[in-house]
Amino acid sequence: MVQKISWNSELSVGNATLDKQHRKLLELCSQVADCLEDTGPGSSERFHMILNDVGDYAFQHFQTEEAYLSQHGYPLLVEHKAEHMGLLSQLSQCFFAAGRGVLDRHGMYRILSEWLSRHMMESDMQYRDFIRSGGVEAATASGKGDCSS
Repeated sequence: MVQKISWNSELSVGNATLDKQHRKLLELCSQVADCLEDTGPGSSERFHMILNDVGDYAFQHFQTEEAYLSQHGYPLLVEHKAEHMGLLSQLSQCFFAAGRGVLDRHGMYRILSEWLSRHMMESDMQYRDFIRSGGVEAATASGKGDCSS
């Protein structure tokens, strides 16, 4: 039995839209987990549909999150975008393999669960803390944003 990542309040980034999207991404990861041992009729089609949903939703979420971070002057936005591109690259490899008939369900679950747990619990918490602290305004007021210090 695979241990699924569940949403909890500690994962909140303090933005209702982003929190809702994070919950949806975790739900999609759980759907991939549900497909791991499913070999019944239609299981391949279900897995393909979930792959499509994951790709579409991840792309949509990344656009929303990056716009939010840009709006708040998040100083690690370039690095955050690079993490997003890394996942999209891994997902693309899974999509291409699935298109060739190679359905690596365990690999897909591993990619998603490891990435979501690492990204949400580390990178997203960094921007949450930045925004909670007042973001650019707080960094500038304290001298941290001043290059002459």
